[in-house]
Amino acid sequence: MMEQVDVAIIGAGWHGIAAAKTYNAAYPSQKMVILDGASSIGGVWAKERIYQGLKTNNVLGSYEFSDFPMSDELFAVQRGQHIPGEVVHAYLAASVERFGLRDKIRLGSRVDRAEYTSDCRWVLSIFEPSTGAQKMLKTSKLIVATGLTSRPIMPQFAGVDDFRAGSQLVHVHEFASREAEIVDAKKRVTVLGGSKSAWDVVYSCASRGLDVNWVIRESGFGPTWMAPAYVGWWPFTKRLLESFPVTRLCSLFSPCAWNQEAGGTIYTWLHRSWLGRKIVDAFWAMMQLNLEMTNEYHGHPETEKLRPWVSPFWVATSLGILNYPADFFALVREGRIRVHVADIDRLSRGRVHLSTSQELDVDILICCTGWEETSGIRFLPEHVSAKLGFPGSPDVIPKDLREEANQLIHEQFPKLQDQPPFSCRRGHALPDGSSPAPLRLARFMVPPAMFPDRSIVFLGYTKTLNTTLLAEVQALWATAFLNDKFPAPSPTTMMTVADWTLETATHTEFGRWRSPRANGGHRYPNFVFDILPYLDLLLRDLGICPRRKVGFWAHWMQPHGLSDYRSLITEWRAGVGNTQERQQMA
Repeated sequence: MMEQVDVAIIGAGWHGIAAAKTYNAAYPSQKMVILDGASSIGGVWAKERIYQGLKTNNVLGSYEFSDFPMSDELFAVQRGQHIPGEVVHAYLAASVERFGLRDKIRLGSRVDRAEYTSDCRWVLSIFEPSTGAQKMLKTSKLIVATGLTSRPIMPQFAGVDDFRAGSQLVHVHEFASREAEIVDAKKRVTVLGGSKSAWDVVYSCASRGLDVNWVIRESGFGPTWMAPAYVGWWPFTKRLLESFPVTRLCSLFSPCAWNQEAGGTIYTWLHRSWLGRKIVDAFWAMMQLNLEMTNEYHGHPETEKLRPWVSPFWVATSLGILNYPADFFALVREGRIRVHVADIDRLSRGRVHLSTSQELDVDILICCTGWEETSGIRFLPEHVSAKLGFPGSPDVIPKDLREEANQLIHEQFPKLQDQPPFSCRRGHALPDGSSPAPLRLARFMVPPAMFPDRSIVFLGYTKTLNTTLLAEVQALWATAFLNDKFPAPSPTTMMTVADWTLETATHTEFGRWRSPRANGGHRYPNFVFDILPYLDLLLRDLGICPRRKVGFWAHWMQPHGLSDYRSLITEWRAGVGNTQERQQMA
């Protein structure tokens, strides 16, 4: 007999656990199951994916659930310190116990297929590698929280078979399992990629005595911007970098398609008028100057190679924190890290051949080359799969709506028409020269065509620097959506499928223009300074006041933290209850 549940959550990382604890708090009587193909919980922080020295970009106090503080007494991390990967994993495991989710989690359960049935439910096909068993489960509500770091992208190289005969070729997600072998044997390491994960792997190897060749693709987007944990630029004094995106004044300087009330006429003036745009440019120029002076890129010919290619304005989450115990750039200046800005032409036995004609002797080539933007689950039937809005499927947004959305974006934000020169580099277009459609989800969570159905939601498909805050608000929104519990009137109770489609067109097309430098910014939502307007949008749907600070100064100048959002479930329940009372009185 097929097992049946009320809600199934796929993924046991931050977003999956946030969804489970929130949904369970709101509807404890509904039967829930959490499925994950890994052998431990945590997603990117699963035990098997953590290697020595891996830490969060966030410091203690900003990478936790609002109702379960990561105390230094329990987890041995001091205030102001970046959190080690093993501590994050331990915290998530403790969260599962704290919120009573242990008996709902099934690890080693890989969901290969999700089939939509005529009664508006989902039948999941689950494979258990440890036993070889294939199981089926039926659910009324499906939360896909696998996020954007589940399926690694491996580039194709000429000569790979010959290379593998004498060397190893791995993706960064395998580094933890190979770490001891690589470091203890003093392997000759080459790292490919310019992302934060590449910086982390390069540092992990070089700081333990290995000489590292680091290849940053000339045809790619270049090295990511890196910053110290504490920075300062006008009009702010020195503070945590992660606090700037959650400070409302900063959101004024970032063009955003969903920023509805950020300063009203001031916001419009800043982004449409000539003088306003000059002020916005000055804000970002000062940020760039601050980072360049701090990192001293020009102080050495090798560190100069690590200077990013464009303004921080365009980078979105392609930004990292220098959360290393020693000076990363010193390892570059000392020659322990050799930087090559080049493409890999081909591989041969034990060698990597670069486009600069250099040849590198290699024992292991580690590819920090990103992740597929799809979930890895096969959705059926095909006509339903085509409606989900994943890149690679026919675009669910008609051409006329896309054109209307782009015209609106350019009218509101003229600066975005002046794109950085590499936004159309090779490798980022379809064979016919056109750009692939981005991920098309209403509110970045729901396929517009399936909005009335209330059966499926995707969480964690939005990249920001404030993962835990995003996870909690998205989790509450998803809980309300799946149970059709939005207070009336609210945007979600008044908008039609056509309205959702047009809004989704505007929000998703916006990402193409706003963050072309970001890893996948043209394919899925990737933003930093637009996080508060996004949370405001979701809170209005829920009938919750988005203003979380008391007083003008606090509202605009103080960073918003998890404590400001701790009472959301209570506020939502009150809003829904008042709606029901009004309906009964009517």
